Amino acid sequence: MKEALLNYLFRIIADLRRAEILLINKGDPEKASDVREVNKTLSCFRDKLVLMQLTEAGSRLNDAVSRLQVITGDLQVYLNKREEARSRLDAVLVNIPAVLTTLRSFV
Repeated sequence: MKEALLNYLFRIIADLRRAEILLINKGDPEKASDVREVNKTLSCFRDKLVLMQLTEAGSRLNDAVSRLQVITGDLQVYLNKREEARSRLDAVLVNIPAVLTTLRSFV
């Protein structure tokens, strides 16, 4: 809804700017000044809406970064556990030839 309002404001502001120029060209500076004041007010309102959208987008981005940090932490824990399991398996595999040699000596 804010985007639609912003688009509408941009069009109105552009139309008011054209109206101001026409009034100046027609020799009516008083009305042109009134139009300019309305245009300034609408421009300020538009700028506040843009700022609100940027703030909301920044907040959503911060939330996404926080979620990614949690996921990254979980992945790191998983990788650490996987590496630990691999190390244990390597230790067992290293000992298999010695165990086989010992078993053969009993046979």
